Amino acid sequence: MDPWTTYRQEEVPNPPSVKESKDLNTFEDNFKPLVSDTLPDSKEYLASLETKLAKLKADPNVLQQLAAKREACMRQLLIADSNPETDLELDTPIEPSPILRTIAPSKQALTEGELVTLIQYDQLINSEQQSKPTNDV
Repeated sequence: MDPWTTYRQEEVPNPPSVKESKDLNTFEDNFKPLVSDTLPDSKEYLASLETKLAKLKADPNVLQQLAAKREACMRQLLIADSNPETDLELDTPIEPSPILRTIAPSKQALTEGELVTLIQYDQLINSEQQSKPTNDV
């Protein structure tokens, strides 16, 4: 006798019918949403995309134009004046200030690259200045 079985062979009911066996081989949830989550204008959007695609397919010069644009961009990258020495200058170490190192070591720059201003334009300051009414009397 097998100790791992939970039932005995003679206690097994009649074999399940075909319909029941079909239900046994399927998931309870078929992973399809019950509510359609498409937007109301999705058919119109798809129609507009299809018209754009048809226009692209109708024009035989599209591939040539794209290839010409790619070549122009590559040519511009090759012709552009690139100065790789500027990157190397950012790695030069800075003589640390003993006073600043003692007072605020987290604000002490170690290389030239840490002193470079990354963002020179602050959108919030500009929008605040525009939103304030001017009192020119």
